[in-house]
Amino acid sequence: MTDTRSCSLEIDGKELTGTREYSYPFTEILGFRLIDTKHIEETTKVDIRGESLRVVGLNNTEWWTVKVGMGEKGIQQLKPAHTYTFVLGDKVGVVPYRTFCK
Repeated sequence: MTDTRSCSLEIDGKELTGTREYSYPFTEILGFRLIDTKHIEETTKVDIRGESLRVVGLNNTEWWTVKVGMGEKGIQQLKPAHTYTFVLGDKVGVVPYRTFCK
């Protein structure tokens, strides 16, 4: 079972969008679904629309970065992070993990 949430962040008049998917393993018994909440898989993706984009993910003691070049289009999967920093052209937007997707 998968639950999809939309993600968005406005950076100086431009909207960065994406999705977060929560996948829950479940067992169905007599029409009832029993969800195993201990094994939830989360995947966060952002939409790439042809503009250069750099994403920095920050955790307590580690960080990672992803760079997408100008002209590329598609979807970029992100690693887990407590805070995402997006650099879109020369504009910067920072958003906590919890509030990026609703």
